Amino acid sequence: MRVHRIGHASVLAVPALAVIVFASPAFASSTTPGTELGTLHLQQDPQDAVVSSDGATAYVTTLEGKTVDAVDLGSLSVTNSVSLGAQAGAIALTDRGSNLLIAEASRNTVVVLDSRTLEQSGSVSVGSEPIALAAVPGSSQFLAFDYGSASVTLADAATGSTQNIHVGAK
Repeated sequence: MRVHRIGHASVLAVPALAVIVFASPAFASSTTPGTELGTLHLQQDPQDAVVSSDGATAYVTTLEGKTVDAVDLGSLSVTNSVSLGAQAGAIALTDRGSNLLIAEASRNTVVVLDSRTLEQSGSVSVGSEPIALAAVPGSSQFLAFDYGSASVTLADAATGSTQNIHVGAK
């Protein structure tokens, strides 16, 4: 479970349950921080979530549904959804917010989606079983934390170049 805070809301993806939105300290003074603003029950086992830089949209990955869903945080409704060929796990948003990065652990890849349209713009091969992602600020680079190969992959979403760094005992 990860909580993502941006602007007026925090988004929590609860695997197998729902996406829950809470007020954050930056929200209007009439709402106490930590107040639940709403819950959206997704049918396909939500795994992870990230919030757009303007705070209006949450992007949620689902394991069993193999989807990425765009959720309008004002209405708590799914506004767009795209099916992937494998279970969608960790998700990150690039620094400028133009691309979503989605880990497909069973395929050892990170899929790159346009955040406005959810259309696939690329795919990058990484180490075995990527379970977490982090975008590098100010660039198209990202880190994939590869559980199966005990490594971290530094990759570029624009060029597809990668550098694998062994960090564990496997």
